[in-house]
Amino acid sequence: MTSVELEVEATSGKDVGEITNETLESVHAGACAAPSGLGADLERRKRGIELLSELLRRRAREKLSCVREDQRIWRDDLKKRSRQRQRLAKKERIAQQQLKLGNPPGGHGVELGTKNRPCNRKVGWSVQEEIPEETGKEWRKYEQDKCRKVLLTFGAGEWNRIQGCLLEEHKQLVHGVNDIRNLTYTFLVALRENQEEQQEAKAPKKEGGGGGRQPVQSKEDAFLARKIAEFESEGAKRILDLTNEWPKIDKLGLSWLRKLRLLDLIRDAALMGRDEERRQEFDDAMATISESSPPVDWWSVAADKALLLGVYKHGYGSFDKIREDPEYASAFTPDERNIEENLRKKEQFRHKPGCNCVSCAHTRNKKRKAEAEGGNAGGPPGEGEEGNGAENGGGAEDDARIGWPSVDTLTKRLKRMVEVFARQLRKMENKSAQKTHNDRRSSEWTKKDRFTLAQCGMRWGLVHDEGPAQPDWAAMRDLSGLTKKSEEQIEACFLGLVEEAEHILQKRKGGGGEGEGEGDGEDGGGKREDAILTPITAARLFDRIELMDLLKQMAADAAWDWQINRSLQGLPSWWDQLEHDRMLVNGVLKHGAGKWEDIWLELKEEGAPVAEEGESHGENFQEDKVPTILQKRLKQVTGTYQRRKAEMDKRVLVGELTTREVVKEEEGRRRQQVSGLGRGGVKRKGGSGGARRPKRRKGPAGGDGLVEAAADALRVLEGEDGP
Repeated sequence: MTSVELEVEATSGKDVGEITNETLESVHAGACAAPSGLGADLERRKRGIELLSELLRRRAREKLSCVREDQRIWRDDLKKRSRQRQRLAKKERIAQQQLKLGNPPGGHGVELGTKNRPCNRKVGWSVQEEIPEETGKEWRKYEQDKCRKVLLTFGAGEWNRIQGCLLEEHKQLVHGVNDIRNLTYTFLVALRENQEEQQEAKAPKKEGGGGGRQPVQSKEDAFLARKIAEFESEGAKRILDLTNEWPKIDKLGLSWLRKLRLLDLIRDAALMGRDEERRQEFDDAMATISESSPPVDWWSVAADKALLLGVYKHGYGSFDKIREDPEYASAFTPDERNIEENLRKKEQFRHKPGCNCVSCAHTRNKKRKAEAEGGNAGGPPGEGEEGNGAENGGGAEDDARIGWPSVDTLTKRLKRMVEVFARQLRKMENKSAQKTHNDRRSSEWTKKDRFTLAQCGMRWGLVHDEGPAQPDWAAMRDLSGLTKKSEEQIEACFLGLVEEAEHILQKRKGGGGEGEGEGDGEDGGGKREDAILTPITAARLFDRIELMDLLKQMAADAAWDWQINRSLQGLPSWWDQLEHDRMLVNGVLKHGAGKWEDIWLELKEEGAPVAEEGESHGENFQEDKVPTILQKRLKQVTGTYQRRKAEMDKRVLVGELTTREVVKEEEGRRRQQVSGLGRGGVKRKGGSGGARRPKRRKGPAGGDGLVEAAADALRVLEGEDGP
């Protein structure tokens, strides 16, 4: 052998991915230099071609990586030059604006201060779009207080709106949206520290230092933790050098925190209402709000939506702006139909006399205390108040029915709607989390699921849809009970089971095919970690697949006469091979392989004759050996069918070959005869002239007429003309 053949032989048994580049290059150079190339041996040539293919793939990957690196360098350089051009254009634009405002072009914004009062060289921007995202400027006291107030009006996350309000208030601004986010993050951290201090102060101190029961996290604490984690993920930084450390946070911290949580829920609800895809969820949540106690009698669901969206648009507490907004004018217009509907609902939900609910019991106790305290004042209690109310408060009551609700009433209504939306959002999140969990569970294959699919294959074989080449994976999914899996997942898992069975049988036979020792979870050809099949179940899987395909073929073969000239000891005395063998095959196809008890019950009910009391199925029949007897009989039936089918196929093949030989011989004889006639005939030796007639042979096809007809047919197919 040549050197290149020796090198190829040395790499046999190794994975091509583990062979070094030096070895592949050496094989390539030797194959190019050797006269015989990779040699004459087919196995070595095949191995050499695999090595050269791996070398070509590695060279292509190396070349592709070089090209990608060059493209990355080119893109980075292009981005760098683009940023430089943008910075130059921005400087020119700022310089032109400063010239228009009468400021020297050296600054980068609008200088603060007046002619008589010297400026501290602090600069700002008067156009919101020109303010950088982050400037790092120091927050002054009035700026910090104003930012906190605006934050408690619009909520966290609305950075552009907060920046616009600050710019509208101060005319010039030196803080970008990232600066506002960092200040908000610092504010939330301060609120969390204040909450922890308040909880430690309220918690009772136990003697002995024993660990008590951990307090339940409140809604506000959960909101704080979620928002702080969200800002940290966005890259927010805490400001450590604030000149004003949030005054009155110890008294108003909890109120600020509740308002921030309320504004965050309002923001989520308003975004849901403005989103076309989630509009139906928004309407469903609004429909869950009870209408038993509307703010005023003309209030409607449209007014609730307008109130929610208006608070998100104009800010918390801006109810007058919401009322004057033309966008919500139609929702806040009183309608007599709404008044009648609300009065009907109010009467429907009104507590009847003698109601024992908590609210009515509290009202009755409060009334008794008032009667006991005012019993000595003279006169029936409450009469003067009632008269004054009818005389002085009638107009106010009518105004409350048709006028604009008070601020407290609107605030309570808003909080109630927000809590309803909070519950709705929690339900949606739980439903989404459950759906994600179910999807993950359905995409993961456990050993139990794989074994269930293997059992389905052992029972029903490979179910086909249209013809033997089209497996019906949907039927396999339904039969196995794995309804949460997709057809693609069923197909991939079943093919994996087949590969696993092939690998196990190869190892058992000691063949050691190409895939021996490879695969996930194997160590030196050991068992896979997720393997579920044994040598017995692997062989059974293939046997059952072949058996079910053969039974389907038998049931569909109209030429099969079910004539089996073999008997089996142990069958019932009433067994008829023409009837009960067919019923046995149909029972296996109906109940599946292995369900011999069900098949036997069906045979007894439909095929067995009516037996009198005490009559048996035969002397040699044993009821406890029914599964074994039925399996042996099924094996006899399938074996007979296979032998007869093989004989029939052999006869057809031999008949075709014999017919072709006869037709070919007769065609040659006819051609010789035609050629002799064309030359005028051949004279016999020692005799008179004339054509010598060749001997005629009769073929096994049954006579000269059949042979001649076959020869004519063959000649017509070949396009030749007869004599």
